[in-house]
Amino acid sequence: MATKCPNCNAFNQTTASVCKKCGADLNVRQPIETEVKTKPPWWKRIVGKK
Repeated sequence: MATKCPNCNAFNQTTASVCKKCGADLNVRQPIETEVKTKPPWWKRIVGKK
């Protein structure tokens, strides 16, 4: 299976450590997506206050 470059989207050999097109490091781990906490709407923050 080919490895896709995160920088230029070129396909490279599975054993490659750098991209053949742009030279980007292929062994870099992508950051893990974390849950983003959102604020309640402005009106809930105002109405909810006593």
